[in-house]
Amino acid sequence: MDRVALSSLMSNVVVIGLDGNLRSLESGQLPQPGELIIEEVSDTSELIVQQVTPQGSSINVTDDVTALIEAIASGEDPTALGEDFEPAAGEESGSSPQNTGAIDRTGAELLASTNFETVGIDGIGLSTTQALSLLDLFRVINGPVPPTILVQEISSPTINEGDQVVFDITLSQTTEDNTDVILSLLDGTATGGSADENGSDYVNERVLITFSDGTTEEVSVGESGTFTISIPPGESDFTVSIDSIDDSVFEGPETFTLSGTTEEQSTPVTGTATILDDGSGPGSNPDDDRPAVTMSDAGTVNEGETANFKVTLSNASESTVQVELGLNLGDTEVGDLGTLEYNTGSGWVAVPNDGVVTVPAGQTEFDVRIASIDDAVYEGPEDFSVTVTGIGAVQGSDTGTATIVDDGSGPGPDPDDDRPSVTISDAGTINEGETANFKVTLSNASESTVQVELGLNLGDTEVGDLGTLEYNTGSGWVAVPNDGVVTVPAGQTEFDVRIASVDDAVYEGPEDFSVTVTGIGAVQGSDTGTATIVDDGTGPGPDPDDDRPNVTISDAGTINEGETANFKVTLSNASESTVQVELGLNLGDTEAGDLGTLEYNTGSGWVAVPNDGVVTVPAGQTEFDVRIASIDDAVYEGPEDFSVTVTGIGAVQGSDTGTATIVDDGTGPGPDPDDDRPSVTISDAGTINEG
Repeated sequence: MDRVALSSLMSNVVVIGLDGNLRSLESGQLPQPGELIIEEVSDTSELIVQQVTPQGSSINVTDDVTALIEAIASGEDPTALGEDFEPAAGEESGSSPQNTGAIDRTGAELLASTNFETVGIDGIGLSTTQALSLLDLFRVINGPVPPTILVQEISSPTINEGDQVVFDITLSQTTEDNTDVILSLLDGTATGGSADENGSDYVNERVLITFSDGTTEEVSVGESGTFTISIPPGESDFTVSIDSIDDSVFEGPETFTLSGTTEEQSTPVTGTATILDDGSGPGSNPDDDRPAVTMSDAGTVNEGETANFKVTLSNASESTVQVELGLNLGDTEVGDLGTLEYNTGSGWVAVPNDGVVTVPAGQTEFDVRIASIDDAVYEGPEDFSVTVTGIGAVQGSDTGTATIVDDGSGPGPDPDDDRPSVTISDAGTINEGETANFKVTLSNASESTVQVELGLNLGDTEVGDLGTLEYNTGSGWVAVPNDGVVTVPAGQTEFDVRIASVDDAVYEGPEDFSVTVTGIGAVQGSDTGTATIVDDGTGPGPDPDDDRPNVTISDAGTINEGETANFKVTLSNASESTVQVELGLNLGDTEAGDLGTLEYNTGSGWVAVPNDGVVTVPAGQTEFDVRIASIDDAVYEGPEDFSVTVTGIGAVQGSDTGTATIVDDGTGPGPDPDDDRPSVTISDAGTINEG
């Protein structure tokens, strides 16, 4: 029986009978005379042997047994050891054996081998079978036991998130044969998984083994995290490399372990890997996913409204983080502001006295607000701010500003303001060449001078259509300066503005433009006065300006039959945009078949006049050509008159007709005029008889 088997029995009293068999005494059972009681001192792994006397007491025979075993191991005859080896040399120690726990003897207690036959052992107080059992317990074996290989140490590496984790594994001694090392990965705060699995911190599907000679082996990891490596002879250490997974979420230090044993090792050795993403990792550029905090500005709010800020974290965090909020009064004072509040998703809560706000895991922003208190006192713009500062893992600090206004410059349709509002009247419709007159009005007088800004908006007009914008506050007409700023004397509530339009002969149609007035400083509001320039005869007065073009068409004159009749359409004025006329053919004396197709050319080649006769004349063009061919035949028709009529459409005024005459009587123009007049002849009757 080996020592492990004995250990399992030692929970009870173990004896070696006279037959050499080991047995465990049941509760209340006593050993028999001559039987050996086996005890063990666990912390020294030493066996204690007692022999039961015929009287039922026990004698400690450990030294005798040890001497016997050593004699046999050294090749001596135990029957020749003399009186010193008699069992009586033992000490009586009572009749009640003690249970001393489990046996844990190791290879350190091995004895030399022996081939000695244990003849006559019973002559010294032990039976032969008892001696053989004792020899088995004391492990008398042939030769040395192979060395025991243990996992002695596994390193605990610290790495940056995204780097490779390398565990250094050291064995208790160099391997002589292939040795299996059983390793196991176990999640701590870090979670293993596949490289593309959401939430994984390291890859636990495979590992890379590197031996001392540089050779590598990729090993798959079981679902339980366990894998076995066969270590070749001559190795005393190796490494296990595992990929960590980089992300932008701050997780703080995360750990997982690698444990290892050999088949001869009951207690595993463990190394702990630490993954860092807080900028404290190794190297010159450590991974740092710690969130940086910023705060938006609330901008300008009307007195009585709420200033809203937004706190933003640059990265999400896997766990809750904290920031500190602080209110800076700035230009405001007690009574101007309410309570600073925040909302991280569970409703609005007052910021505590220490300013500390806890941000839920995974959240990258939350809202902050504070109400301003409305009153009837004009205070002008008041600046204040809210500062946010990171705590712990949260980095940085930022300040969001806000401005409370009660001067009418705030947002919204009805900002708080008691100062004068500015307006400007419309100039209405004027003839081209006349002056547009506007009036600027302040709703309230001011004790001191105030300023407004005037601006000209060309609208439909263009450079050259208008003169210089001028104003008169009571000291004569002055050109508005380049920056548009006009100073209004104290107590004055209105002044005049004017601008002349420039007359020309080009028809432009109605052209709108405007003048805008904007309050500066104490003056609030903005307004626009409009004006319309007309040159179509609809303007005011007895003689309104009228640049609308009148249309005429020339005559084509007399042409020979078979030639083309050419007309020219003329507009009395150019137009700033395209205009249209309508062309119509009047057959007159001609009939179907005498004329070809009516065509026109406005500069882009000859085009047949469409069925509706409408022709578009390009902007700026004052004339275009019209033609129609006559058809030559051998029939004398005499002079035939026809005509082309042009009629204005829209802005084009008037109507006109151009005439043409086709001749085939030899009177037409040119050296070879067409002449279809018939010539008459008569034949001779010859000679006839009278009667």
